[in-house]
Amino acid sequence: MATEEKKGTSIRDIRRKLGMVYFRKGETSNAIRVWQRILDEDPNDKDIKNLVEEAKVALDM
Repeated sequence: MATEEKKGTSIRDIRRKLGMVYFRKGETSNAIRVWQRILDEDPNDKDIKNLVEEAKVALDM
């Protein structure tokens, strides 16, 4: 009988998703703030860097 491992959600994943919710709701500054916390822990995260840049461009519109 195969055992199943519980798959936990990391804080990083939660923050990424929270940022996406904020962004979709038009709360761009909050999205950037949340994503920046990820970059504080991992400044080389290219996906998050791209999201932050996209959000900054949206703020300038």
